[in-house]
Amino acid sequence: MEVSKDTQCEREVLIQIIEDNNIDALTLLTDKDFAAAEHKCIFNLLNDMFIAGKAINPVGFAIENKEKLNSIGGGFTITDFLHQTVYGDINARIERLKEKTNIRKVVALRDSINNELDKGKKADAIFSGLENELIKYQSTGFTRTEITPEQLAETCIETISNRRDKEKLNKKVIFTGYKELNYITGGFERGDLVIISAKSGDGKSALAMNLSYHIAMIQKRPVYYINSEMTTEQMALRWAAITSKFNYRKMKVGDITDDEMVKICENVDKVYKSKLYTLTIPDLQIANILTELRKAKRKYNIDVAVVDY
Repeated sequence: MEVSKDTQCEREVLIQIIEDNNIDALTLLTDKDFAAAEHKCIFNLLNDMFIAGKAINPVGFAIENKEKLNSIGGGFTITDFLHQTVYGDINARIERLKEKTNIRKVVALRDSINNELDKGKKADAIFSGLENELIKYQSTGFTRTEITPEQLAETCIETISNRRDKEKLNKKVIFTGYKELNYITGGFERGDLVIISAKSGDGKSALAMNLSYHIAMIQKRPVYYINSEMTTEQMALRWAAITSKFNYRKMKVGDITDDEMVKICENVDKVYKSKLYTLTIPDLQIANILTELRKAKRKYNIDVAVVDY
């Protein structure tokens, strides 16, 4: 077995994803984690189905991607590919694929160094480039940015100038419909995590839904609203009440006149034209939330996620 790849492990991971509809595993990988061309192809097809919100299973996958799978060539068939039954922990296999990916990076780095030496490049220059590459390969998930005093001063002026430009500010910062909340938070920006807590019955859901309403329907920004309790019908009543500014309890019991119904329909059209996406997850765990948010970001390119718990 080659030290830089394990095609059997790649195959086993793909089989487990297809047979178990293991979306969590899919989100932990990229096509760079697969050395074999046919495995890269299968992974990308799975990822396309995932982004499109389609259920993944052996039959559905084979039918959905029949032509593309046939184009792999070399006598490849999805039936033969899936004939093996795979047992064991998929996470351990994913860790192995990640290790192989890193080994391939090291090998590529080694080859690059040899190439530079063959060209007569000086060792100091190679060391300098090597340091930069090693920083890129570290898997902390954080971007390291080192700036000089001069760059810092320039960035200060540029940042403040951009903040004074209302058009640029509104592209970067998302303001809510609540002046006091805007004052406290300074608006929402990429990477912000804002937690608002209160006792049960104090109006957390009402606040969360009105925040979502203002950002998605007034500002036209993509919002993903997640809750753990409301059914589709309950959410429909609440959103209808918020958009039309009608009494929720009157709607709930059907105490609506014909004229009021016409106004409600006119206002609910805002929902149809909005960028508000909603999801109910009964088991609202962090892992589930992260999985759904990854999907929503790929599918809808959301700007804001509101988790109502």
